[in-house]
Amino acid sequence: MSSVQFLVICRSKLVITLISTVIALFNLIPVYAVEKDTITWFAAHWPPLMMLKGEDKGTGRVDMRLQLYQTELSQYNHNTNRGK
Repeated sequence: MSSVQFLVICRSKLVITLISTVIALFNLIPVYAVEKDTITWFAAHWPPLMMLKGEDKGTGRVDMRLQLYQTELSQYNHNTNRGK
């Protein structure tokens, strides 16, 4: 084995060792799941703005806005507290 081949093999082993060390260090970094904040929405039957009952359920102006807000604010959990 020539000295050039020996150096190439040593360099390859060193690179593999360094890559393995970096991967092992990244596995030591803890990863935490961050829970989303929750928005609680209050809804009451108040035609024509909010319709919780009947054939037109969910078609009020505020009902539609609420659906839009919940879609656009997807970084939050949404809880809708519906009045009686």
